[in-house]
Amino acid sequence: MNAPPFLKVKEFPSIQEGEIRKVSTCLLVLEFVNCYQRMHLRCTDFTSNPQNGQIAYKQNNLDVPPDQLISFPMLEREFDSLNKSYQEFYNEDFDLVNAYGDNKYLDVSDRLIVITVNLTLRLYKGCLEPYLYDPDLVELKACDTNDKPVVLDLFEEIRSRKEYFKSVEHLAKTMIPEDLRLECSAIAKKESELISIEDYIVDIEFSDDDDELDTSVVIPDTRRVYSVSEIKKMPMCLDETPYLVNAKICGTFPDDWIYLATRMLTPQQIPIRDLELIVADVDVDEETILDEQNSTSVFVGCENLLKLTGCKSQKQFYGNVSRAKLRFAGKMGTPIQLEIMKDKKAINSDTLKVVWSLVQIVS
Repeated sequence: MNAPPFLKVKEFPSIQEGEIRKVSTCLLVLEFVNCYQRMHLRCTDFTSNPQNGQIAYKQNNLDVPPDQLISFPMLEREFDSLNKSYQEFYNEDFDLVNAYGDNKYLDVSDRLIVITVNLTLRLYKGCLEPYLYDPDLVELKACDTNDKPVVLDLFEEIRSRKEYFKSVEHLAKTMIPEDLRLECSAIAKKESELISIEDYIVDIEFSDDDDELDTSVVIPDTRRVYSVSEIKKMPMCLDETPYLVNAKICGTFPDDWIYLATRMLTPQQIPIRDLELIVADVDVDEETILDEQNSTSVFVGCENLLKLTGCKSQKQFYGNVSRAKLRFAGKMGTPIQLEIMKDKKAINSDTLKVVWSLVQIVS
């Protein structure tokens, strides 16, 4: 039986619903995520395929657009096998399986996991979501003449992203051939020298008169506004990015706010729990059944909760819980715009989970 062709992602054949094709490829692993109750591997080779999904990756000095990100489910035994290969290849104690753990998420872009895989291409909900077989860390000396150019091109893509490459350079000594790494260092040095020359030219070309240039023209900062359904599709990894979301607050947990502040340690120290907002798409109504696709939780910390309810202190909130909830009631059940961010929340004494956290109610 002939081996499947070894291709870049951009070279994958276009397929139709119900059609299946087999290929092999080489990919940089970005993250492990839980999707539809299954673990998925998200990877890139930095080439574009229009049949890829709609999820982007922006972390660790990498900006991977949706058409360059490919996702596929991974079985537990395949994850175990890849974990062992990773530990042996880098002589590393870090355990991918344990790190993925209860949080069901693990970013590994800074661990330079470059794999070769066999894929059975298929479409799921209109997007490529192949089945994966035999994932293993790439070893250039084991590549044949057909595989090697694809692998080397991926190495070149990795090292060309200079800020990212700095974070994995210590691993590149094991993964990427020395001649490519030396070339990268030489180019970086040359570019640094060119930047210094350009800075000098700028200094002598421009005078103080340039400070009088008209700066009254302001380019508006237009930010994308998401729906709840759209943010539900995002990977839950910290990215320090605020997102605007059109939503409707359908409820809170706890429903009875007295449970947010029930125990006074001292007159000055009153613990207030985070309030959980149940938010949904703006088009939901009383007949809509809220589910995993159209609703999510947004957590409100103590400081924000005091602002939203007009309370000046935890003590004031504690003494007027009913009035505080009444002030907040006007924001529920009607379309509003929220600014939210991903944040870490303690689930128990030894587990953190990435959740949505409220920055502010915009309108």
